Amino acid sequence: MKSNGVEMSHITEEFQRIALANPSISFSLIQEDELVLDMPAAKLSQRIVISSEKLSDSACSCSGRTSLLRITGYIGRPELAKRNVVNNSFS
Repeated sequence: MKSNGVEMSHITEEFQRIALANPSISFSLIQEDELVLDMPAAKLSQRIVISSEKLSDSACSCSGRTSLLRITGYIGRPELAKRNVVNNSFS
């Protein structure tokens, strides 16, 4: 286990991911009896504003429809995305 700050950072990131994926559900993050994050049920656009000021400033709505499916959502600037680096070493 890492330091409490690092672990809380990981928990907060996951909390925000789950909250963004489920905007119709209210979420509260509490640490040691203190409310850290409160995300009431809302539209996705409102949840984005609560979740990330950087993302809300640059997010553009998008949608598409075919005969089989309909997709709606938001797209942010690529530079706001985190880069995941996987270290593959072969012996």
